[in-house]
Amino acid sequence: MALTVQPPGFAGGIPLNHIWFVLYISVYSLIVIGLLALPRLQQALEAVFALVFGGWRLWLVPMIYLAVARQQLFAAYGLSNHLTTDWYNHAASFAVFLLGFQLALRDKIWTDFERLRWVFLATAICALPALIMFEADPNAMSVHGGLLKNITFAVDQWATIGAVLGFASAHIRKADGPLLRYLTDAVFPCYLAHQTLLVIAVAVLKPMLLPVPLEASCLLVITLGGSLLVYEIVRRIGPIRPLWGLKPLAEVRK
Repeated sequence: MALTVQPPGFAGGIPLNHIWFVLYISVYSLIVIGLLALPRLQQALEAVFALVFGGWRLWLVPMIYLAVARQQLFAAYGLSNHLTTDWYNHAASFAVFLLGFQLALRDKIWTDFERLRWVFLATAICALPALIMFEADPNAMSVHGGLLKNITFAVDQWATIGAVLGFASAHIRKADGPLLRYLTDAVFPCYLAHQTLLVIAVAVLKPMLLPVPLEASCLLVITLGGSLLVYEIVRRIGPIRPLWGLKPLAEVRK
């Protein structure tokens, strides 16, 4: 079961819980499909993105943008995960989505991620303890409207993304093999399944009052193992494969 239903939430619409981003990505995809219908505008935007985010600017510019977005919008809108009111989330998420859409097929952007991956990693390692310190400080948001905290959040946010993409590009992007293909297909089904399995596991294990290391190990095994089991089941059932983000069996067998 991929959706945890909360009946009281029906008054405000069907609760999407942890799969809210599927709706967001669907809407964002419709927007960029519209861009494809305007090829001159699309080409101009791609050229602008390639210039603005080229070289060292790939490290700096997104941090500045995300810091400004958080400072200006987060206090007012927070993270609601409701499509029509989630303006800070849109400002951050759609911007990164659009960056990927414009540049993901350019080898130059991946070369830059790889070249800067250690810089991204070092930045993330330095920013994380500072962010933890700000999160623990009840007065952090009262200093210049939380400016330092918001900047640190944005720096850690983009640095972590950049490090992941840089190292993944260097070691995984051009790799291939049965295990990698298996795990790539498993990502989305496991994401859909994991929260429901985790909630059920917590409900069952909590009354047992197990030692923390044992309880954590059980939760990990149940959630990961259960998610992979769900994947193994749904990937064998042709009609529901697309609902779990998998190609139809007819395409797989070609």
